[in-house]
Amino acid sequence: ASDLPPGAASWVRLWLKARRALGSGGIPDWATVLEAYDGLLRIARAEGEPYAGLLLEAYLGRGAARLGLGELGGAIEDFAVAREKAPASLEPPLLLGKAYLLAREEDKTARARSIFDALLQDAPADRREETALWIALVHVSLRDHAGALPWAARIESAGLRERLRSYLHLELEDWGPAVASGREAVAASPGDVTARLLLASPPARSGPAERCG
Repeated sequence: ASDLPPGAASWVRLWLKARRALGSGGIPDWATVLEAYDGLLRIARAEGEPYAGLLLEAYLGRGAARLGLGELGGAIEDFAVAREKAPASLEPPLLLGKAYLLAREEDKTARARSIFDALLQDAPADRREETALWIALVHVSLRDHAGALPWAARIESAGLRERLRSYLHLELEDWGPAVASGREAVAASPGDVTARLLLASPPARSGPAERCG
């Protein structure tokens, strides 16, 4: 980068290249991100990590770039390595499962389910709800609202669980279950504005017959 001193370490230049290519609210330049993280991984393997956690960051970053470029096999490899390096972290298995889901093949979908099941089962009690929520949100990010429902059902907090279920049913145009979950969410958390908004949304309030009439 032109604003760095001539003697700046190569890894610093590559790290900044990756961050800038990811953009700030814009569309990432995934090819440049991939190139930069490739370079970072070569340096870290040859010279060691310049700071703790760089290898993990680089594998996740390169995996995300490969995902963005549609290189699912490479993304799966990178996220699998990242999971080995940080077994207590949520991000690597969530991304690994997402990559398997994107393959849209029966055996890979089953593999994603197995990863998510193990992730939730191994989660500490105080992180189980957060883990179930994130797994559901992975499915939501893929517009797989039906796939998110079983994970939403495993959220222990009634307010959060039913609010999410109401949203998912609305997206699926399942008006009756959307209303039922919305009412349960409001009953569990009367002050939850989001739950009340979901319950008051036109599809949930009127149902399909009224909307078509």
